[in-house]
Amino acid sequence: MIRRHPPLALCVVLCSFVVGVGLFTAAPQKANAQDKAPADAKPAADAPPPAIQLNLPTARPTATAAPLDLPVPTDEFGQLLFAAGIRSDTLAKFKDNLPLSDAELKSLVGLFASVRQFKPDDWDKYSQPLKKSTPATDLRGKFWNVRGTLKAIAPLEFGDADLEIVYADAVFHSADAEPGLKKDDPRRRYYRCELAPDDGSSPLTVYSLTVPAPLRQETKLNERSGVEGLALKTIAGLPVLVAERLEWYKRTPLGDAGMDYALYDEVRDTSSDLAQERECLFHLLATMKKFDFAQLLELTKNPPSLVPLFNDPKIMLGELTTVDGQARRCVRIVPDDEFHRRFGIASYYQIYLFTALSQDNPLVFDVLELPHGFPEGEDIREEVRIPGTLLTGFVYDRPQTEDEKRLQAPKVMQKAPLLVGKTLEWTPAVPPHEEMNWWTIGLLVVVIGAILIVGGRSLRSDRTTRTLMERVNAPQTSLNELKGDIRNGPDFSKLDQ
Repeated sequence: MIRRHPPLALCVVLCSFVVGVGLFTAAPQKANAQDKAPADAKPAADAPPPAIQLNLPTARPTATAAPLDLPVPTDEFGQLLFAAGIRSDTLAKFKDNLPLSDAELKSLVGLFASVRQFKPDDWDKYSQPLKKSTPATDLRGKFWNVRGTLKAIAPLEFGDADLEIVYADAVFHSADAEPGLKKDDPRRRYYRCELAPDDGSSPLTVYSLTVPAPLRQETKLNERSGVEGLALKTIAGLPVLVAERLEWYKRTPLGDAGMDYALYDEVRDTSSDLAQERECLFHLLATMKKFDFAQLLELTKNPPSLVPLFNDPKIMLGELTTVDGQARRCVRIVPDDEFHRRFGIASYYQIYLFTALSQDNPLVFDVLELPHGFPEGEDIREEVRIPGTLLTGFVYDRPQTEDEKRLQAPKVMQKAPLLVGKTLEWTPAVPPHEEMNWWTIGLLVVVIGAILIVGGRSLRSDRTTRTLMERVNAPQTSLNELKGDIRNGPDFSKLDQ
């Protein structure tokens, strides 16, 4: 009897059905087994690592965020504003000839965040001096610089949400730090100021993030000031400006020469790198350019005591003083390209000066120029006199003594007053040959001539004396020894006969 086998195709279908049913019933069991696994169960060695979930913070909207679908301006200034988040619809929120409304004050917060992004180079390049003849229609959305008299200051408060927009870099801290700024932090305020331009125009309104610290408690003022700001609207034909800071030209010789005293707010009591003080340093150097050296000496002809320079430096800021002493170190410093470009200062010199009263504690001077022939180096001994003004207390590594090197003592940090000047008065120990004047040369000629005349007379006198001595000391001859016939003389030969 022949047994027939089922067709091959039917076997394949049946096998596939069985395998499918097995997988379907096994999957829930595997899942249930995983659900019932103990909490301390370890994954298999070949198991993939668990997925990492990132809980990223939600982006905070700011008033300066520009939509990506807006066209980018084609001009450089427009691109600068666009990059800082200022666009046409931002300024369109401000209505001319009306005080700032609550809605406009909210938009002002975003503009404060924008002006903080502009660099000094941006203001130098694009700001224009404000003139009476400038049409009101040309003021909005441009940078203007104004010099005038500060008449009034009114402090205003930021809300916590505003601070997150304006000072996001300072408000956000690590998770374990206390959020926000401290209650007494000066950045919690901004200021509405009245500035009367020097051209006699009516006072204009300036909204500034900061004002000079010594003026913050005042309301009515009469101080020389200035501002570089963005015009957000106009009132009565004058721009309303938003700015990061106000300038202050105190009524002193330095202020008369254009030194901005508001820069001293950024100066620390001590500094080892001058990173925060560099802007003030180069403004002082640029101001010193405008003085004649004799004028600086005249302004400081009665120098005060040096004690406050060491013990109470704040009262010396912005004051001129003169120091006499011995320069023991002089090195040339080349600044960054930015400061060279902005201030036209290619290099300056740092001098370590020791005085009779400083008890071996130096004073450090940064000056623009050196007298011709003044030596540079790490070990010099030159008597100098330098007029200048204090910047900060400079902290540096004091060179070790021989005993400290031998004992391998740790390095010691030393603080010295850092002053800024123009140049110095030098009293060299031996005047350089190239600085001899015609009076000196004439005196030398007279002295040499006198020596030659006296020497010539002495030589002739010696010759006359020598001739006389030769005659006196000539050998004596007896008359009897003389040869020849002496006819005229008497003959005494026969007297003895």
